[in-house]
Amino acid sequence: MSAYEYRVIPAPRKGEKAKGIKTPDARMAQAMETRLNAFAEEGWEYVRSDVVPMEERAGLTSKTVSYHTVLIFRREADFGMFTDEKVGFGTFAQEDADAAIAAEAAKAKSDADAANTTSAPDKPA
Repeated sequence: MSAYEYRVIPAPRKGEKAKGIKTPDARMAQAMETRLNAFAEEGWEYVRSDVVPMEERAGLTSKTVSYHTVLIFRREADFGMFTDEKVGFGTFAQEDADAAIAAEAAKAKSDADAANTTSAPDKPA
């Protein structure tokens, strides 16, 4: 089973100038391409873009909702819980469980014996 970590960044709002790119659409595509390639070099896989609402203050008492586009990336991560390489991972040792139960029962018995042997203080006659 794979575990992933995610990274979310704001999408570019302006295009990037580059040699040979003249139209606004091409500049925006260049800006997206630059960001996608930069994250790919770091091992991030592009998942999708989303438009998310964000409530912002507009003046002293009013609020307005604006929408922002974000780019979502992911990469495999080892948080230490989904690996078969750990010694004893996913195994259950019955002997260890039996020993723990026996030790707990012995402790409970000794605690009960200690409580029974405690004598009440002598009453004055």
